[in-house]
Amino acid sequence: MGKHSSESKSGKGKKVIFILIFIILLLAIGIVIDNIINRQTPEDSINKAFQSIKTHDIENANKHIDYNQLVYSLDEMMVQGENEGVCKELFKNLEWKVENTEINNEKATAIVEATNKDFIKVMTNWMKKIIGEKAKGNQITIDVSLKKLENALSETEEVSTVMKKINLRREDEIWKIEVDEELRALVYPSIDSVASALTQ
Repeated sequence: MGKHSSESKSGKGKKVIFILIFIILLLAIGIVIDNIINRQTPEDSINKAFQSIKTHDIENANKHIDYNQLVYSLDEMMVQGENEGVCKELFKNLEWKVENTEINNEKATAIVEATNKDFIKVMTNWMKKIIGEKAKGNQITIDVSLKKLENALSETEEVSTVMKKINLRREDEIWKIEVDEELRALVYPSIDSVASALTQ
């Protein structure tokens, strides 16, 4: 009787261990599958970053790009004044298409076609507004300049389309877009033409 009872307990113990091992294996497989499904590609990060800047979702944008650096690359005065209205206008018309991506270890490149406001028109309109304020004898503060830029952005209907190669780097399994001259030229179409005209 005692022998049969110990064999029964031993059999139950083996079943419990087998079930525990089976559950652990299922959890491990689930984690691996989840990681594979949720692993972001460079294209995913570009789409999420651009959608976030378009909708002025700064928190999500910062997961994929340095939002402030992108905004401030337009003009340094953006750091100093109240610019939320400008930021909402900058990218609200942004459209994009990722043409090609290449991954090389922790770095990647992507060819992206983007359409946004034509910044030659935006900047020309902005300068006219600033000159108009000066002609009236009004002082041009940073806040006044930013308000005029917001107006120029909202009034400009012309758009421009460009194609650029942008760079990404992987940080903690997330691809982050590098803010450089190529990206600046992509999201602010024709901005380089404005800079060239102003320095001549």
